[in-house]
Amino acid sequence: MSFNHIVIQNIVRDKWTYISYFLSSVFSILVFFFFLITAFHPMMDAIDANSSLGIAMILCSMIVYIFSFIFII
Repeated sequence: MSFNHIVIQNIVRDKWTYISYFLSSVFSILVFFFFLITAFHPMMDAIDANSSLGIAMILCSMIVYIFSFIFII
């Protein structure tokens, strides 16, 4: 039994675990990417960082970052 055979058996046996990990990682990165596209859009420069909307955007950015980190781990 070679190392490659053991690796392939392990992947095939646990394919649903790998698929769920991959999908949760893709979902969290996709949400983070969409949020950052919205946050750094050129029209968002008109919003003051000290306003309530600016603070909410920064807070939401941190929350999305933490959830993305947790999903990937």
